[in-house]
Amino acid sequence: IFESDVGQYNYRNPKAAEGLSGEGAPGFITQADLLAPISSLLSVRSDTYRLRAFGNLVSSENAADREKGAYCELIVQRLPEYVDTANAPADRGTELSSLNQSFGRRFKIIRFRWMRESQL
Repeated sequence: IFESDVGQYNYRNPKAAEGLSGEGAPGFITQADLLAPISSLLSVRSDTYRLRAFGNLVSSENAADREKGAYCELIVQRLPEYVDTANAPADRGTELSSLNQSFGRRFKIIRFRWMRESQL
């Protein structure tokens, strides 16, 4: 039913006849129908990163010590604020201080842990 046809039927509530007649029917696909099956896989865009690092002792005289090392993992989140707070988060390009042009946004460490080689 088109909006222009609604008046000729003398409905008690003409607003109820407006819109798509197939809305809500099994053959009518909504955004929720498409997103529901994959909802557990979706996430809000985040600037969160997993960083892993390794370090070992280079100056040791003992060769066995040089084979040993330490592994760590950090989860870091990039924040909207710049390293130098002289600039607002919305500032871009040439508006930025030289420090912010070099280093950009702040990072916050969310999690840190030491790891064994077997956990890599």
